[in-house]
Amino acid sequence: MEVCDFMIKNAYFERKIDSVLRSWASNSDRKPLLLRGDRQVGKSSTVRNLSKAFKNYVEVNFDEDKDVNVIFEKFNSPQEICKQLSLFYKQEIVAGQTLVFFDEIQSCPAAFSKMRYFMKNIKNCI
Repeated sequence: MEVCDFMIKNAYFERKIDSVLRSWASNSDRKPLLLRGDRQVGKSSTVRNLSKAFKNYVEVNFDEDKDVNVIFEKFNSPQEICKQLSLFYKQEIVAGQTLVFFDEIQSCPAAFSKMRYFMKNIKNCI
């Protein structure tokens, strides 16, 4: 692989949504955010780029990390889920400092259904 090929594959291209996400990230009263869209348009790349605005970043990919599904099947509270995710990924989850990204959440129905608890109890979680 040539240097130019490597740079193109690892380059991040700014998107219109980036400014909206930066605004969301800077809001101290932010709520969980759901990004929907066609496949392969850069949603995951956009969130990874946004993660630079946070001290910590945890990416939960339900297609790649099938073992993480057990956490969502076993625990209900956002606090306990965050605690277990922190242990699973060996990454501290701190309120206001950690971006937790649930990628391919449709692959884990238990996780998808728990998102309403995150909405309701977010102040007590992250």
